[in-house]
Amino acid sequence: MKFSFNPFPELRTKNLILRKLRPTDLQDLFEMRKDPRVNLYIDNLVDREISETVDYLEKMNRGVDSEKWIIWGLELKTEVRLIGTISIWNFNKARDRGELGYGLDFSYQHRGYMTEALEAVINYAFQTLKLKHLLAYTEIRNLASISLLERFGFQKTDEIEETGLLTNRLFRMAIYQLENINHE
Repeated sequence: MKFSFNPFPELRTKNLILRKLRPTDLQDLFEMRKDPRVNLYIDNLVDREISETVDYLEKMNRGVDSEKWIIWGLELKTEVRLIGTISIWNFNKARDRGELGYGLDFSYQHRGYMTEALEAVINYAFQTLKLKHLLAYTEIRNLASISLLERFGFQKTDEIEETGLLTNRLFRMAIYQLENINHE
């Protein structure tokens, strides 16, 4: 199965527009990526210069264009600003499953925005991409992420320890999986 993200699939929720990342998102994305609180549970270096964010934005869009992954910018409708990202990546060889990744500007957390985004992306993954499974790896101390996944019916299937390639920090990752019960 081959995916094409051209034209880019824009998704809408009550408060958000999930869309392709744009150069005009650079400042909002930089503000998010330079905040150590956003990077607390992930193996990611904090962006210190906006040029690092430019590189990230360009890399993400190249990956979308080459069908390696899909990443949406979460635009808040009321403020017309980027407040986070959500992605499906790490598609397996048969492309019947993918892995979720998401992050939200710290000042917009605990307001239900990621719940809206995740619902839209799960529907897209199962209805449009016809995936059988979605995986999510989350640090076991990230209780908000665990709660979010469990709210959507993700089941914990395993737990692993790994050392981050970028940060050299030890992470205890819980692996969650959601099965597409409507898959034919």
